[in-house]
Amino acid sequence: MSGGERPCPSAPPGDGWLQCLRPAAMPRLRLIALPHAGGGPWAYRSWRDHLAPPIELWAVQLPGRGSLLDQPARTALPPLVDELRQAVAPHLNLPYALFGHSMGALLAFELARALRRHARPPPLALFVAGHRAPQLPRTEPDLHHLSDRALAAEVAQFDGTPDELLDDAALSALFVPILRADFTVCETYRYQHEDPLLAPIFALGADDDPLVPRPQLEAWRVQTVGGFELMMVPGNHFFIRGSAAVICTRLNSELLARTTAQAPA
Repeated sequence: MSGGERPCPSAPPGDGWLQCLRPAAMPRLRLIALPHAGGGPWAYRSWRDHLAPPIELWAVQLPGRGSLLDQPARTALPPLVDELRQAVAPHLNLPYALFGHSMGALLAFELARALRRHARPPPLALFVAGHRAPQLPRTEPDLHHLSDRALAAEVAQFDGTPDELLDDAALSALFVPILRADFTVCETYRYQHEDPLLAPIFALGADDDPLVPRPQLEAWRVQTVGGFELMMVPGNHFFIRGSAAVICTRLNSELLARTTAQAPA
């Protein structure tokens, strides 16, 4: 593993799709975090300092980057989610929760539904950040068909991509195709109705996010019969960085309470 990460002894090492960012000596649950478009496990590394000791943090590494650089980036959501389902399956021997930001929220939602279709236990909770409810139609223009230069310029406006990835020609040549693939996944997604999830859904948004206004977050409530809450924090679309401590405090409270409730008397 990179970035000083240590192995998580309580689960299989996996095949590169999941990285253990924060092992727990006696884990009570696993938090599986899914990335935004163009992102990877690095987006959640700061969370290691804020999560409670019983929570083991895993982050999804999508193909085409990091340890899966030799694999082509995926461009369609259904087969990607099916691969994710198979990748996380060995890690569900503990209670777990899913967290996704932006594209990761959409992946987390569809992953929860795919696990249900395959009779796997539901997550303790589904946390969806910075993405409109999936049943709502897209209103913004598609970006995946733009030229490399135009796509990089559009992404630069979001203030969530390190400048060096877009300013350095060699790095940009590697990074922009990944962005294009991820945008293709999101922009070609077509919602299909299923019964609401049993797991509670917590939607997170930022007061100054121009991409996802509050009503689009509120609309997530129809996707669950297990309870819904909306949490707004300061910041822009990439609020999960600046608000990591606040978000993790909420995660700690909700997840530890739910694992305590599930513990045998």
